[in-house]
Amino acid sequence: PALLILVHYELDLRRARDSEIRELALRTARQTHAEIERIFEGVENLLRTVAHGLSVMQPDGPACSGYLWSLQRRVPHLTPIAVLDIKGQVACPTYAPRDERRYSGASFFRDVLGGKRFAVGPLSTLGSAETPVLPVAVPYTQQNQFSGAVVAGLDLGWLRERLKERGFVDGADVMVADRDGRILLYEPSEGGLAGQEMPEEYRRLLRAEKPGTLEVTGPDGARRVMGYLPAAAPQEIFVSASVPIEAAFAPLDQATGKGLAFALAGLLIALTAAYAVGRVFIERPVRRL
Repeated sequence: PALLILVHYELDLRRARDSEIRELALRTARQTHAEIERIFEGVENLLRTVAHGLSVMQPDGPACSGYLWSLQRRVPHLTPIAVLDIKGQVACPTYAPRDERRYSGASFFRDVLGGKRFAVGPLSTLGSAETPVLPVAVPYTQQNQFSGAVVAGLDLGWLRERLKERGFVDGADVMVADRDGRILLYEPSEGGLAGQEMPEEYRRLLRAEKPGTLEVTGPDGARRVMGYLPAAAPQEIFVSASVPIEAAFAPLDQATGKGLAFALAGLLIALTAAYAVGRVFIERPVRRL
């Protein structure tokens, strides 16, 4: 009976612990996503301030470039900052040589052209920069008409440091990816995986219908529970967080081992006592009779 009771409670505790782990993984992913949203909110407010300033000056004039140059020195994590005209061509850059490319086909420009207030594009290069950045853009208007976009490249190293300041759950692996499945941040890889493609088995989660959890195998071969948030609007950023199963169940396994040891010791004592009692109080009197 003691062993049956132990097994019953063990199963109940494991089911409860599994639910706790899944909840922890999903909560960690949600917290990371919330921090990213707060960072994006600050970037959006800054770009809207720039767009408001452009409404009173000529985007292709010298005052615009000077204005952006002075701003660029104060926000080095947004590089480059540029103004695109209604055709998607750079009208007011903060870098040289002048970027002659057209960004009319870029997803972030199409988004703001379609009425989106703040667009986040997939990982790419902007201007003369060779390092991939995360493009962010807001529309700007003149006389209440769409006139172009203010675009900037968010530095991935800066984004990683800001998220680290807010802290990650001990032992959790956190991954952030763009809408195309390219990794923006992966902890604890120290930024080494930035720009790489997500593992193929995770790409199906980019467009999942809703957040969820699943069991995966980590790079070290250990079993983990991953909570994920699909790349949904408005930012279309994928976030996942995974926690190790073995470490989470270690205290429970230790308690179960101790309980099993005590149960087996009690069983051994009971059998020994039964044997001794049988020999002394039953077998010997029966033999005498």
